[in-house]
Amino acid sequence: MNALHTTVAIGSLATLCAATHAGVEGGIRCWGYNVSGQCNVPSGLPLMAWVEGGANHTIALQNNGVVRAWGLNTYGQSNVPTNLGVVVDVAGGFGHSVALISNGTVRCWGLNDFGQCAVPSGLGVVGWISTSLDHTLSLNTSGVVRAWGANLDGQCNVPTNLGTVTRIAAGGYHSVSLNTAGTVRCWGLNDAGQTVVPSNLGPCVGIAAGYYHTAAVQSNGNVRCWGDNGYGQLNVPTNLGPIIQIASDGYHTVVLTSTYGVKCWGRNTYGQCTLPTGLDPVDGLAVGGNHTTALLRVFPPCAGDINDDRAIDGADLGAMLTNWGTATAGEPSDMNNDGKVDGADLGALLTRWGVPCPP
Repeated sequence: MNALHTTVAIGSLATLCAATHAGVEGGIRCWGYNVSGQCNVPSGLPLMAWVEGGANHTIALQNNGVVRAWGLNTYGQSNVPTNLGVVVDVAGGFGHSVALISNGTVRCWGLNDFGQCAVPSGLGVVGWISTSLDHTLSLNTSGVVRAWGANLDGQCNVPTNLGTVTRIAAGGYHSVSLNTAGTVRCWGLNDAGQTVVPSNLGPCVGIAAGYYHTAAVQSNGNVRCWGDNGYGQLNVPTNLGPIIQIASDGYHTVVLTSTYGVKCWGRNTYGQCTLPTGLDPVDGLAVGGNHTTALLRVFPPCAGDINDDRAIDGADLGAMLTNWGTATAGEPSDMNNDGKVDGADLGALLTRWGVPCPP
């Protein structure tokens, strides 16, 4: 995952980046609304670095900086240009997609009826992008926010007194920023109170925005939400524990816990908050209009952990004894890779006994 991902990581707690990811189809799991195939993760994907959700499509970033997209393509939002170069971040809107190139420039493709793909000049070196329905936000390395696209509700009228911004989040018809002092600011549509920042919010370290609600992570780790609550999107669970990422879109919000688990609340009409079995551990989360996507976490190899439970103990000894004798290629019990499980492997296992596996 690139550190400049569009789903909002939690300030200094953003330790969820991993060098590689694996698992079924590039390490991506997706659930929820799938009428346009936005949850049909393509087969044969290579290792992925990050993933984001649009309204009805999904856009992902490979470890080598190549972008992949699938789902609704009515407006060409899933037709990734071939000349993007090395991409470090992606975002998805209603009918358009956005990419941040390694040189700090921004590219957009898809629906452009509100100018959401008409990237302005003079953005500076961009380090962060965010989009929701029909508008796009960028944040440059000097902490300056720019916005373009639909502006019927003032969501692109960036206030002049934001301070030095460190995070941005695009809601359905509003925009959110977080500055170096931990202050949250909102502007745009306010029909449900989504831009009325609570007076007792205090300093924050993370932000996210849905169509009509806003979420923030306070410096003490608590999550606060305000705005529309028609689907329970403001009903923050009480048992979240420490979290390292928050993401929102549509009418639901998800968080990634410090133990790489997932919690979700809000609309669940299409199962977007019904977590798949066997999901944990997760390395990153993204929210689309009515679907949720996870990037699976892969732990570093741990010699001697034969049963892959992140501990070297009697269970591994039992597994080794079960496999004693001639070994097939890749057998974890054959620790010295000599084609057989014997005393040499037992000695290697005992040498590793009780040694913690890397996190």
